Amino acid sequence: MPSASSDAIDRNGSSEEDFDVNIDFIDPQAEDQELKGQLLRRYSGCLSSLKQEFMKKRKKGKLPKEARQQLLDWWSKHYKWPYPSESQKLALAESTGLDSKQINNWFINQRKRHWKPSEDMQFMVMDATQPQYYIDSTVMVAVNSPSSSDGLVSIIQFRTLKTSKFYMALTFSRRLLRRFGSFSAFGRYESPSLTSRSIRSPPDLYVACSGDNLFPLKSGLSFLASRKFSTTILTPDSSEGAFPSDLLLKKTVLTPDITIGLHQDLVIPVTNFFNEDKGFMVLAGDVFDVPIRKDIIHRVVRWQLAKRQQGTHSTKTISEVSGTGKKPWRQKGTGRARHGTLRGPQFRGGATMHGPKPRSHAIKLNKKVRRLGLKIALSARAAEGKLLVFEDLEVPSHKTKFIVNYYNQMENTKKVLLCDGGCIHEKLKLAAQNLHYVNVLPSVGLNVYSILQHDTLVMSRDAVNKIVDRMHTPINR
Repeated sequence: MPSASSDAIDRNGSSEEDFDVNIDFIDPQAEDQELKGQLLRRYSGCLSSLKQEFMKKRKKGKLPKEARQQLLDWWSKHYKWPYPSESQKLALAESTGLDSKQINNWFINQRKRHWKPSEDMQFMVMDATQPQYYIDSTVMVAVNSPSSSDGLVSIIQFRTLKTSKFYMALTFSRRLLRRFGSFSAFGRYESPSLTSRSIRSPPDLYVACSGDNLFPLKSGLSFLASRKFSTTILTPDSSEGAFPSDLLLKKTVLTPDITIGLHQDLVIPVTNFFNEDKGFMVLAGDVFDVPIRKDIIHRVVRWQLAKRQQGTHSTKTISEVSGTGKKPWRQKGTGRARHGTLRGPQFRGGATMHGPKPRSHAIKLNKKVRRLGLKIALSARAAEGKLLVFEDLEVPSHKTKFIVNYYNQMENTKKVLLCDGGCIHEKLKLAAQNLHYVNVLPSVGLNVYSILQHDTLVMSRDAVNKIVDRMHTPINR
């Protein structure tokens, strides 16, 4: 029998053969190459998919360093409120090699980080007898009020294009326009030079221009056009300037050359129930100028209606129906079906099978989606020109006729929603409680469904400020 020691020797190599020192060693590099080749042949599909995922992540990451540096240089040198023009974006796209969507997103993110135009926008009320002009990157427009006894003019900022014939169209809310009467009261002001500051008797338009946006008036026609940050689109001399009263209808909200959803701040005039001019207010663009999304509106309305449903419906089961528990007849011998109770669902007066029970119909919806829905509803009303800002909602009397008279002055309005910042004044509550087409809400109760139910939204300054603060408050997670 072979010994254990010989078995051990045979396992490692034959003891009968001498070890040949002349046998060549295997090259380690060649062995590594062969191993790499085997791994590549075996896992090449996985490696290619990993490479594709890596390239996708690279595409979704930051912009190239050179392109970001060019955009930052342009920002620090040429930036003008609120965004660069389309021609400037095209020039930046050619120089940086980026597409227009990347450039637009970069400016939106940059503004969110560093820019607060609401604090820097300037608007004022000037004396009509000695108008002054502040020539800067925007246009200061002074409009004389023929019906104003205090001799004040209203100032609006916008940009225009330098042309040989200089016709301007301004944008006003219906409330401010009613102060001046019809559009023909404005007249047209033709300026041969941009430095002209001649003073004419009212009503006239005084303008000083720069920039690259123009809204011309066709010869012989009178109409108002809307700028991107404006809140109104009016054709006051015609009857076809109707506004959509429902966000879910497939109607055009804005004219083709006007875009919304660029998060640009809106300048809107402030009045009161007596149509008095109370200056202007800047509405935050990230609240009142967000893209319109019907799917978000639908989700929020569905969540709101489901949450408010009471769910008190209830039916009785077989154990809850009143009646005896006695067996109606014996089990066998009668020829009838066997039954143990007369309270079953197949008997008259018996239980209900699979009937409803009290429950909550509420569905889950993330808070950021609910907040976005309110922003979309406010932006839609602002884009339609159906958002009015009042200095306050105080009324002199509790009489209903005061609200009725004001409602009759409104155009293309069926239902009005009044929103105040704090508690509703008792006089306003009494004046509006008998009117089914006028409702009052505090700012804390403003919601998407109520805005959709009313085609005109009237908010006080305090309500606007509280809504903006609420939208800017971080969400607790």
